[in-house]
Amino acid sequence: MGGAKEAARRAGGIGSRPSVHDVTREIERHLGLNFETPLGLFWVVNNENAEFLSGDGFRGTRRTFKGSEFEEAIGSSNRPGGVSWLPSLISPSQAQPTPNSRVMVVDFGGTHTKVAVRYVDAQGNETWRLVCDVDNKQSNMYVGGQEGEKKLTIFCENLAKAVKDAVPEEDNFNGVAVIWSNAAKAVNTPDDGSGTNWVGAVVADKHATYRKGEPYVDDLVDGDKLHTLVAAGLSRHIGFRNLVCGNDTVFTSLAVPGSSAGIVSSTGVNSTGTFNRQTYNLESGGRWLVRPEFLGAAEKKRYPYGISVQDLIGGGEMFLPATFKLHLHELTRNDAPFSGVLLGLEDGAPPFSAAGISKFANLDISHEGALADNIRHHVARLLHHRAGYLLAQLAYLSVWNQVNEQNSGTTGAQTFPIAIDSTLLRGSAVCQESFEKAIGVLNQSISPYAVTYQILQPLVCSEGQISVPTLGAAASLDGILQKSS
Repeated sequence: MGGAKEAARRAGGIGSRPSVHDVTREIERHLGLNFETPLGLFWVVNNENAEFLSGDGFRGTRRTFKGSEFEEAIGSSNRPGGVSWLPSLISPSQAQPTPNSRVMVVDFGGTHTKVAVRYVDAQGNETWRLVCDVDNKQSNMYVGGQEGEKKLTIFCENLAKAVKDAVPEEDNFNGVAVIWSNAAKAVNTPDDGSGTNWVGAVVADKHATYRKGEPYVDDLVDGDKLHTLVAAGLSRHIGFRNLVCGNDTVFTSLAVPGSSAGIVSSTGVNSTGTFNRQTYNLESGGRWLVRPEFLGAAEKKRYPYGISVQDLIGGGEMFLPATFKLHLHELTRNDAPFSGVLLGLEDGAPPFSAAGISKFANLDISHEGALADNIRHHVARLLHHRAGYLLAQLAYLSVWNQVNEQNSGTTGAQTFPIAIDSTLLRGSAVCQESFEKAIGVLNQSISPYAVTYQILQPLVCSEGQISVPTLGAAASLDGILQKSS
């Protein structure tokens, strides 16, 4: 008999409704997770066990906690398990939008690709328009092109057609920004001859980090020039002078002037890092491993050597939703009929989504609700509680070198503001509460310095929502346009 149903038996028999307390404790016992321990922390953060270590594992001198655990979790950029250090070549800009300009931003997300256009009038007033929102798996987006072309170029040609159809009066832009949510290494492109100010990017770490399943990455290989492939498709229907390619975390940091770092937690999870005052894409969500001792019982069975942060937080179907279903299976492994009820299989319900799990976490179950809803609620809360801690860890990681620079006297910063684009933090009260708590503990450990943060919201326009990285990408283009004027 499944663990949750056994709780019901002990609460008064098969026909009785178990108390919320009984269900909660039974779930915690079976999953090996609870609210009384610092769930998911790679190290326990407090002043008593803080120590300073030196080495090349994290780009020089650094402070870690429970050093050996942190060392193994972080690794280095030169061995598996360590975070990546992919340069962005994009500098923060305080430039104002160029009057009488039009820029286009292509946001290649994990499930959808969105194209937004920003207009700036003579007085500097901005108007945003979402002109295209495409499901990445929409098959007609990969039809056409020239023989032997990569899917990305064909996809971009069809995107450009959609833009042209939506805004036929506009066929020329001052600049285009490309938001790439996978690993890529930025490169300057003075030899391309396609624009006066370009920051390009090449595919990197595809085998290790490209896991979200977008069709347009299928035939890419490390070293492919994203800027060339994208420009080839777009330029068949629209014109543009300048182009910049960057990771969504980098552009998220630029969405808040003066921010020290950017974090994205949507379909996937990632953060920026800084070294010698240059911004890097860390690919931290996919390459930072959570050790087995910080996992629940079912997770330890499935992943005896640990699992990435992204698997425990990311909204993609293969990430947090898969972990959620794994725990539901664990709770009902000896009760197949009830497992079907709990997983929604009896009514042909679609797979659980990240948004659906947030709804379960936010349910008001102060009253005695349905057993299945109670179980889903408590499992969701436990996983979101842990996710809040993990996101706080990423926040700390993203500004670590800047804290070290302050300690060495090379910068006078006292606070380190982080720009965060997270559907999970926006949608889950328990995740946000745990995140805030963990940030408070982390700040105690680095006092007198402090991490601050903004959980950003997309910009709402008449056609839909403009993503947070899109706003930062436009700001990046402003800097490029100012240089070229």
